[in-house]
Amino acid sequence: MPQSNLSSRTLSAGYSASADAYEQHWAPVISPMAQSLVKEFAGVTAARVLDLGCGTGKLLPHLRTAFPQAWILGVDRSAGMLGVAQQDGGARLGLMDAQQLALAADHFDLVFLAFMLFHLPDPVAGLAEARRVLRAGGSAGLITWGASPDAVWDPIWTEELDACGAAPDERDPKVAQHELMDSPDKLSGLLHEAGLTPERVWSDDFAHPWTVPDLLALHDGLGMPSRRLATLSAADRAACRTRVEQRLLELSPDQMVERSRLVFAIARRPD
Repeated sequence: MPQSNLSSRTLSAGYSASADAYEQHWAPVISPMAQSLVKEFAGVTAARVLDLGCGTGKLLPHLRTAFPQAWILGVDRSAGMLGVAQQDGGARLGLMDAQQLALAADHFDLVFLAFMLFHLPDPVAGLAEARRVLRAGGSAGLITWGASPDAVWDPIWTEELDACGAAPDERDPKVAQHELMDSPDKLSGLLHEAGLTPERVWSDDFAHPWTVPDLLALHDGLGMPSRRLATLSAADRAACRTRVEQRLLELSPDQMVERSRLVFAIARRPD
């Protein structure tokens, strides 16, 4: 099996295992930014809309509101994430690889890619698939993470996990290629390479204040801390988590704010 396929399957399995934690602790944090992207298409008429990499389906109700006459489909490679999304009885869902969509060409008026392009082993291939399923003149809306400083709690987790003897994070860096698209110029370049015409590409600030309990709950179920904690015994996990909690409680409210840049794009498939 090619390494890229193995990495994608490993990522999908990881998201399936953490789907409930994602839905409870992370999807509500990033969903407002994805909703702001949908609002950029106010007044656009669409008959078919695709949410590519829909995760737990947080965006689907907002797409139904924005495009009430449209046929809307959400697809993701993670069966566990789609299982959570399925709890919304009105959702049409499909289990698919974004780089090899089992969908007809020239079919959709709009394709949304929210916080997912960086997870693809070959982002250009994913964008080319989005272009293929768009009709001529159809549009894609994207949002991804821009270049941002590390959160103050990242080194805290790393130091304490190292001290407790946690194994290194074995996730392939190819499944989180933020550096390929972390600026408007970089994202524009990928869009051009895939045959899409950028119409507007811009960046904006993201800020989210965390409480210590909420941040610990997030990291218990998601991300690098969760993956490394899983390599420890129950006793060592508890001790490590306690040490992290003590250090987080020493941070000021301002230090507990997560600040990042976001990169947005609206691109069109040429006629």
